[in-house]
Amino acid sequence: MARRDKCPINHDSPPSEIVPPVSHRLVAGFWICTLLLPPSLAGAPTAEEPDLPFLLAQNEAENVENPGVLAPPDNVETVAPPLENNGGALPGIENAVGNSIIAGEVSDATTLDPLEGVIIDVIGTGRTAVSDAKGRFKLEGFAPGTYNLEASQLGYFVASATVTTLEGQTAEARFGMRIKPIGDAVQEYMLEEETVVGEYREDDAAGALDLDLASTTSIASGVSKDDFTKSGISDAGDAVSKISGANIVGGKYAVVRGLGDRYSNTLVNGALISSADPSKKAVQLDLFPSDLLESISIYKTFSPEFPAEFAGGTVFIKTLQFPDHPIVEFEYGQKFNSQLKGDFYGSGDDLGLFGLTDDSLPSAVPSLASKQFTPGVTSGRPPSETNATAQKAIEQATALHLSSALRPEKRDSHVPESFGVTLGNTFDLGNNLELGVVLAGTSSNGDEAIRGVTVGRSLNPGDDGLSGTGDDYLNRTQEEDRYTAYAGYGILGSIGLRAGKRHSINFTAFQNHRAEDEVIQARKIHDDTSGSGQFQEFAGPGSINGQALQSTPYGATAATYQALDSTIPLRRTLTLIQGSGHHEIGNEEMPIELDWLYSRSRAVEERPSTRTVFFSQLDFTDPRIQNIDGAVYDPSLGEVYTLSDIYSINPALNKTYREMLSTREDSANSRLDLTVPVWSENDDFFKLKLGGNLFDRNRESRGRLFTYTIGQALNEELANADGGQYGQDYLDMINGTVDPNGDPIFNGHANNNLSDGIYITENTTTGNTVRNVDADTSLEAAYLQGNLELGRWILTGGVRYEAEARSYEVLAGLNPAGSVVPKTTVSNDYFLPGITLQRDFGLKDQFTGTFAWSRTVARPTFFEFAPIRTVDQASGDTFQGNPDLTDTLIDNYDLRLDWRPDGETSLGVSLFHKNLDSPIAQAYRYGDRTFINGNTGTIQGIELEMQKRFLEHWTITSNYTYIKSLLEFDQQTVLGSQTIRTTFDGQPNHIFNLAFGWDDVDLGMSATLNYNLTGSYLTAVPLGADEPPVRRDTYHQLDLILQKRIAIGESVGIVKLNFGNILNSTDRQTFDGTDLVYSSYRRGRTYGLEFEYQF
Repeated sequence: MARRDKCPINHDSPPSEIVPPVSHRLVAGFWICTLLLPPSLAGAPTAEEPDLPFLLAQNEAENVENPGVLAPPDNVETVAPPLENNGGALPGIENAVGNSIIAGEVSDATTLDPLEGVIIDVIGTGRTAVSDAKGRFKLEGFAPGTYNLEASQLGYFVASATVTTLEGQTAEARFGMRIKPIGDAVQEYMLEEETVVGEYREDDAAGALDLDLASTTSIASGVSKDDFTKSGISDAGDAVSKISGANIVGGKYAVVRGLGDRYSNTLVNGALISSADPSKKAVQLDLFPSDLLESISIYKTFSPEFPAEFAGGTVFIKTLQFPDHPIVEFEYGQKFNSQLKGDFYGSGDDLGLFGLTDDSLPSAVPSLASKQFTPGVTSGRPPSETNATAQKAIEQATALHLSSALRPEKRDSHVPESFGVTLGNTFDLGNNLELGVVLAGTSSNGDEAIRGVTVGRSLNPGDDGLSGTGDDYLNRTQEEDRYTAYAGYGILGSIGLRAGKRHSINFTAFQNHRAEDEVIQARKIHDDTSGSGQFQEFAGPGSINGQALQSTPYGATAATYQALDSTIPLRRTLTLIQGSGHHEIGNEEMPIELDWLYSRSRAVEERPSTRTVFFSQLDFTDPRIQNIDGAVYDPSLGEVYTLSDIYSINPALNKTYREMLSTREDSANSRLDLTVPVWSENDDFFKLKLGGNLFDRNRESRGRLFTYTIGQALNEELANADGGQYGQDYLDMINGTVDPNGDPIFNGHANNNLSDGIYITENTTTGNTVRNVDADTSLEAAYLQGNLELGRWILTGGVRYEAEARSYEVLAGLNPAGSVVPKTTVSNDYFLPGITLQRDFGLKDQFTGTFAWSRTVARPTFFEFAPIRTVDQASGDTFQGNPDLTDTLIDNYDLRLDWRPDGETSLGVSLFHKNLDSPIAQAYRYGDRTFINGNTGTIQGIELEMQKRFLEHWTITSNYTYIKSLLEFDQQTVLGSQTIRTTFDGQPNHIFNLAFGWDDVDLGMSATLNYNLTGSYLTAVPLGADEPPVRRDTYHQLDLILQKRIAIGESVGIVKLNFGNILNSTDRQTFDGTDLVYSSYRRGRTYGLEFEYQF
């Protein structure tokens, strides 16, 4: 074969509609180059390396005395040949007489992943077989009797088994191969295999609803525990981002094939669980540390046995469970981000090592239901010290004010660190009983920072009323620095009891808690969203267009802005308790199987005291001042921050808020699955599977809002007293309870015009923001499914029935009176079919083709359909629910081809198409976000997956997804309604992942270079024609992970270096068709060091 030294890419091709864009050509060129590596690099025989048929022929001629035993020629290392399609026998060996069969499976004892290329030797017979890509093997033609088997593969301990064959029957053997650590007698190291797990497996010996992509007919992708280490994956969100066709939004939420949380589900050990996010039904994936997980995978086709709320995919998370060998692991790590350099501002609270804090309100602050919180007296005269109402107001305001610091405090940053321990073993109890136990825990804490964030909101199309033209501008702009302190823990306990291979039960308890305190310092805020024009750009001496500027006491001209400090505490806890079981009854070859699961979970998200302080910023260094008539330019004054509203607007723009929000969701999921064999003959069979699923979810959202008001009399003092210094000092002392003169800041006088103090008002039940809502969902499901295997064909099909009742209630007395809604219930039910057809074909069954069709449903989340309105005080963003939303019905079409040309290469290509009726999308108008039903929607695309090992130490793993979507919805204009065609929000056109792996078994060193490209996508679509959509730019990320394995007696130490976000690309969102920025920042580069000890 001729050597291919160059990639067949013509970069000079003329433009044409059929020539893909540059990004397409680069990806295609990379794949072609990889697949056409020179044979010597790919491991194929060369002129200097005789191929296997030649060696066999030479052996027959030269080794006559012992035919069938392969004698290697000189200077050729003995290699276990991939023997297939010969009944497992070597050429020249007479098959034993008989009609019995020995068959079975080989898997990794730790991960349960199937192992390909394992040699199974039937001792004393000369008969061997090699396991296939699914870990399966089969040998035929044995006489009845007892046989000893050995399974061997480089990097694993030899495993043995004994089977007894009966006349005309199949004897099964299963091997769990244990990895051989460094320091073993023969100095072998583990070879890193790129394997994935993710599919439901009915015969899981551990009794869990397991996942095994190699044995499924559905189209799925995933990553295993080995991949977590090699790719530097820290949590489930990181893992999903490495899977083809998936990207992560906000570090927490999976978007699969361009569809967000309402179009997907997350199952943990097969169960639906709670979500703590008040705005989503999606589980927050960053709550699952990778140290507590076995695998992550995504189903991309629907199967009736699983929930039908599906269009993008179903994320399967499997926690650590029944271990097949002792596990003792400890790890500790630190990481540093380049953005941490410089000053750091914290909330003033200590999160400790585990993030356990008491954030409850002081007892002096009365409950919302009591309606006893008072701002004070509103009379014209200041109240006396004996006024009971005033004294009560002072007591309540002081207690609330001191419950947490209003403004952030400067301190040293803390380098993030993490701890982890995993213990596990399986104990033989005798009488064919085994007890498996796993205990694992993680902890992490530290600081993070993002500096130089640019924020813009509410595009104004200018005088021409058209966006995308030169006179566009933003009504609100600001610059931010963001600081986050975090601490938390994760714990997992699992215990399983196994009786042989036919009965098992497992219990799992999991809890993850994470506490964060985020500080946002926003500066140079220019906000004219209301269009009043009251807040001008300059103040001091001078005039613009003949109009004098607002006077100030500083004697110089300044550019004027609003500024804010916002502290956003966040506490999230997810608790999960599960029991599951697997039981087999009857014939061992084709038993009746019963699987059951019961799961309870609670998710809590609390924002116990979000506080935002607005104040004024005067910049005397702005060079534009020099162009103003009559201005006094004195840059020596620098920048000044004062609590005063220098424009004395009534009511004042500089208001301060405290808001408490909490969401608690409790859920229970129970399921029962029964598999009944109907017919079997040799390896062909037909099984019926039926089952039911109940899922109940109750959500409780609670919140309160308090507003600090600075009266006009006080504002006058803040602006002018002591030449403006009083307002600056007052701001610096705002965390206390006295002013610069030593007087109390709270005096019980709640008169906006006359008070010379600050008063606090509870505004929870005023305005139009809703915070106190109850909601619940009940989902009942049943399904019937058939599984037919006939020769090389596999057919799975069935139908699922789902009936849902969802309700919500906007509570009276706890919300604005005009927003109260009595309990409202919406019910629906659907019959939802699905079918999957799969066939192996080609030489040695190297190809597998899969076709799938299904009809599924997507339902709006509670946050989307309840008529409630919430406001983000720091950004000004509002969210408004839409009670008129309806369900979305989806038709899904999938076609996939897998090719395994050899043991070193695997390729897969998937085509998918989806039709959506009444799709739900996020929309906005002038910064207000809501949700709408589109008319129709389509999504189609292609996924490419490739894995190749070459030379001796190198691997390439890659996947690429191209997605094209169309969303049609009606948009209101001044001329009436018009139909708009756009893409779905959150859906990138391109997703590309590439991992280069290097592993030297002699040195005990490995390296992985990960690259990710997430194409641009819309974050929301506009309701009106006068505002363009917001688009996130293409984002690139590059990570490098280095590892060194060190023998420590009978144990292994692993040192890992992690270089994250090497490119430090800008994460940028703009108003589409303009250069006006919605959000822009850099995350910074991360450097990590971790040590792991494995006994």
